[in-house]
Amino acid sequence: MVPPDRVWFDIDDRLASEISLQGNPWLVALLPLALTRHEPLEVEAPVDPLVLDHAEKLQRIWTGWYPRLSHIDVIADLGAPTMPSERKTAVFFSGGVDSFYTVLHTQAEGDLAVDELIFIQGADFLHNNSTAVDNASASVREAGKVMGIPVQLLVTNLRSTHFGQLHYDQMGSAPLLGAAGLALESRYRQLLISSTWAGADLHPLASHPDTDPLMSSQATTFVHYGVWADRIQKTEFISRYPVALDHLRVCWESPKGGNCGRCLKCLRTMVALEVRGELEHCHAFPSRQLEMDMIRRMYLGREWRYFRNLLPYARANGRQDIAGAIQEAFDRTDRINRWMLFGLVWRARMYFKDIPWARTWFAPAFLRLRRAAAWVNHRLPLKRGDS
Repeated sequence: MVPPDRVWFDIDDRLASEISLQGNPWLVALLPLALTRHEPLEVEAPVDPLVLDHAEKLQRIWTGWYPRLSHIDVIADLGAPTMPSERKTAVFFSGGVDSFYTVLHTQAEGDLAVDELIFIQGADFLHNNSTAVDNASASVREAGKVMGIPVQLLVTNLRSTHFGQLHYDQMGSAPLLGAAGLALESRYRQLLISSTWAGADLHPLASHPDTDPLMSSQATTFVHYGVWADRIQKTEFISRYPVALDHLRVCWESPKGGNCGRCLKCLRTMVALEVRGELEHCHAFPSRQLEMDMIRRMYLGREWRYFRNLLPYARANGRQDIAGAIQEAFDRTDRINRWMLFGLVWRARMYFKDIPWARTWFAPAFLRLRRAAAWVNHRLPLKRGDS
């Protein structure tokens, strides 16, 4: 028998009177886990009728995107809508490109007043990584101070529970934000979730313009903001602002909560800034110089979409050196994928995706294969013979 989990959100004592007593945050948090485990979800606290209706719509979208999922029963009593005591608008703010764009763009446009930023300890870094959390929190607070917007810090252990069984990017990230926001639904009229992809690059993902609004209750509306701008356009926009160049945080791999300057998330951001000519002004990275050998040595993996867009961007802006390095990284990645038979394994995974034992086997197998590919890439010399 699987032992029970105790899931919690730790909220500032000053907001104690605004904590929701309804089951809305727990339904939003646990619905994707229930679908993944093919188990009914019973919520003992009363649930807003709109949240319950949205749960059905979310299930239809998720089961359409991911055939391995199946519809589950949600058992909950209907409750009266929460009556908000305040009508604030807040942005979930991590300090990354997307959330900086949302805040700075709303300020520049002047059509939406953001009252608070919400930083969730336990979303990017697990809540018990104290060094990373403290450093990231301090940076977010300072950025909020410069922009003139107060920051609310929330802490959760959700990712340390059975919720960790989810593919976080596919189904976990937005429900975590949704649950945190609904825990304070009497405080917020509107909560903005920053978009990840735009246009032709939109694909099934945990945070998506079709699903984020479906976490709304009658008291609190969720808005998927910025879908009109891709990552390059967002990076160009925020590079005009010193606060972003000083406090940008895109890295999830640094154990200290800053930017390592070596992972793919760091490199893709540094490339965009370098092409625009702003990397030398960005104090958020350990180095303000782009190493071409590091770009050529990249194994792109799941980051290929970002670099596919950066390739023509570099060419159009006269940075043929960067474009050539990215192209070499694509060639290198393709070569390793052929050696590792990624295509064959992927087709087998898709063929057997609806068989439970196959899903259980392929997930760790793919992880081991990616690690092996990274190991091969690290030892494979550059085509040019550079070091």
